[in-house]
Amino acid sequence: MQNLSMKHRCIIGFTLFSMFFGAGNLIFPPFLGAQAGSLTWQAMGGFLISAVGLPVMGVAAVALSGGLTNLAGRVHPWFAF
Repeated sequence: MQNLSMKHRCIIGFTLFSMFFGAGNLIFPPFLGAQAGSLTWQAMGGFLISAVGLPVMGVAAVALSGGLTNLAGRVHPWFAF
């Protein structure tokens, strides 16, 4: 595993933040909370799983497999292309 400099860590952090944070993640949670009523905690849990957990697991899967080409190559070389 490589040791990354602080500059590279910041660049990667800002890149991931910009990929996953959009208007939907700014507008949707308050709307979801207002619509959930007494089920706010269940709605927050579902939102955290679907909007935070799944994308983070996707990035981890690509990183641990050695890149997107290696991960997609497990399906078929044409799929990876």
